[in-house]
Amino acid sequence: MIFVMRAWTCAILGPLLLPVIALGELRFGLPVEKLAEPAEFGTVQLDGNRFAVLDRGPLRLACIVYGTLQRRFIEVKVSNLAAAPLTLEENFVRIVEAGDSTVPVNTLAVASSIKESATMPAGRPITPPPNVEPIITVMEASSRIAAMAFADHLTAFAHENQSVPLEPGESRVYVFVFDQLSRKRLPLTVVVRVGSDSFRFPYRR
Repeated sequence: MIFVMRAWTCAILGPLLLPVIALGELRFGLPVEKLAEPAEFGTVQLDGNRFAVLDRGPLRLACIVYGTLQRRFIEVKVSNLAAAPLTLEENFVRIVEAGDSTVPVNTLAVASSIKESATMPAGRPITPPPNVEPIITVMEASSRIAAMAFADHLTAFAHENQSVPLEPGESRVYVFVFDQLSRKRLPLTVVVRVGSDSFRFPYRR
């Protein structure tokens, strides 16, 4: 059934058509990266996925990384448990230890591209047999719905859309997108900078 999948489906939603057992944990149909040292972190369930948790003083951070080799989505939930507002830098999440191969991408532009691709008519280079076509039609419709939901999620939580100050007792989720220019599996460590503190989330490669 691979011949019915458009490029956006292969890159974003292809894993939805593969056995979950082969991919492990998924988020929006994309493989979730595994922590290098899971015992060093707590965990919390958010939207059906396990986020790694770090607590330090009045701060609690929860992080998850998912995507493909070339594009990774990072979600960070920041909880301000202090009595004063918390100010975050505009790009307070980054990837290190991957050389110059990793570059940030505009989350809203990615969401717009996914949504645009999801509304395009399905292209079928090969006409499927009549007994298979209804199944493929249902799969295409499901992929479109999933793609639209993913795009809406990225738009809602894109860090570009979020106000920077975090009030006392407030929690907020931020989504960042990074592209890797190299096709090699390079080391991946997410660093979240909050003021003078750095929170590191190393992932297994």
